[in-house]
Amino acid sequence: MLFLGVFASAVCFVTWNLAVKRLGATKTSVYIYLVPVITVVTAVMVLGEKMTLVSVVGILLTILGLLISEKRKLFWKKEGQITEDKQN
Repeated sequence: MLFLGVFASAVCFVTWNLAVKRLGATKTSVYIYLVPVITVVTAVMVLGEKMTLVSVVGILLTILGLLISEKRKLFWKKEGQITEDKQN
């Protein structure tokens, strides 16, 4: 059991650092918010846990928050490009 804990922690640490190296810290940090969603889905599929209303609401709020933050980033980026184009 200790081996599994240490091995899983090491794999998570290595993969997270590879993701930060490839994508950058800002883009990678968005994925940390998906951990609870993945945990709930995995618990339902692997352990046979029941999906409760609270879990569904939590998943929906998490995904909604990520979509809003990503859309905001895209909107600001487009606005910045428009501003730069007008200046040139």
